[in-house]
Amino acid sequence: VNPDARRKGTFFDFALVFPNLSSRYLSRDIGTTVSGQKGPDDSKTLSQCRFTTGDYLDIAITPPAL
Repeated sequence: VNPDARRKGTFFDFALVFPNLSSRYLSRDIGTTVSGQKGPDDSKTLSQCRFTTGDYLDIAITPPAL
């Protein structure tokens, strides 16, 4: 794990990326967590987000402001 991603206050934004019927990919935001803070999305599971085989996870990591 990148040491910068472990810093308190780092944001992790999760999105589900999946194919639709016309061979294009769609994305849907599924939650955000913040390192060192409890939040409502911390206990979500992939099955609760309707993740299925063939789907992708897009994870954006944003370091805390200095």
